[in-house]
Amino acid sequence: MSTDFASKLKEMTYDGILTCAQIVTFAKHNNIELEKMKPLLKATGIKVKDCEQTCISLKCKYFT
Repeated sequence: MSTDFASKLKEMTYDGILTCAQIVTFAKHNNIELEKMKPLLKATGIKVKDCEQTCISLKCKYFT
């Protein structure tokens, strides 16, 4: 299952980068706890764009 998520995440990237807001939205739509996204992103080699404070998640701090 995480391979499916990894593929979907890679399709969303632009030059291997996603914004925090994209990651939070992906996690919500796929019922993934935000804390579990960090290892998934690391495993896929996806970088997180510097925070633009557009994310509405108060849990951010790069996903704890």
